Amino acid sequence: MPHIACWRWLCSTTRSGPAWSLPPATARPVFGAASSAALPDLVPRHRLSAASSANEGRDATLSMVGPVVDGALIVVATWAPFAFAALTFAMSGAC
Repeated sequence: MPHIACWRWLCSTTRSGPAWSLPPATARPVFGAASSAALPDLVPRHRLSAASSANEGRDATLSMVGPVVDGALIVVATWAPFAFAALTFAMSGAC
């Protein structure tokens, strides 16, 4: 029953939180650096500070709201956060 072992690993907690928070936590520095590096190529120079501020504000808001939404979804059902993630990935893939 390897799926049970995987489920236990996903639900186990570490010092930094649930195990499923580790992959996003390791990807965040790479994505943040790439996002900041690409910004000057996407935004006119006179709007660069406003665009950078908007990016930082978005990241800060999502880092505060995301765990609350995840916690609420786990209260609803243990599978709900995974279904929500799958739905949002499908929506972003459709765009």
